[in-house]
Amino acid sequence: MKTLNRLLISIVEAHGTLLAQGPLDPPAAPAPTMKSLQEIWDKIGGLETQATQLATQNAQLQKQLALLAAATVNLAWNLSTVVSGANRRNISLAFGQDGKPSLAYFSSASSDLRFARYNNSGWTITTVESAGDVGQYSSLKIAPDGQPAIAYMDYTSFFVRLARKGAFVTP
Repeated sequence: MKTLNRLLISIVEAHGTLLAQGPLDPPAAPAPTMKSLQEIWDKIGGLETQATQLATQNAQLQKQLALLAAATVNLAWNLSTVVSGANRRNISLAFGQDGKPSLAYFSSASSDLRFARYNNSGWTITTVESAGDVGQYSSLKIAPDGQPAIAYMDYTSFFVRLARKGAFVTP
């Protein structure tokens, strides 16, 4: 303890005070990587505002979650037969911009690629390609313009192919 006291006394004697505050005005502008106190306070103020907004949103979401948890709605499944028969494989599903489902699938009975779209009362089925053994491993996507595009395997020529309703857009 005596050693610590002697050290403190020597510091005070050398500098005139133990705890001194430096100048309030910095000698120069902050370096480019340094922030001024005002910038720091401004950032803190912005973060406080953001935190308040997030807390309000969180409270609203908690209320909505509580309402959903309290609701005991049991939604039933709606079943729809698209096509009958056991010779359908590699089915791919996509929803259009109108919310209606579409399917691409391989008909193994005829080795064709087929496309089905729901039309509010039933399914409209069309053959996309039927030349050879085509349509396996189909992958369906509805393009931004609402038209279907299907990637699939053509086992007749061993090509991966793309069928698109409407015009192709070249990159």
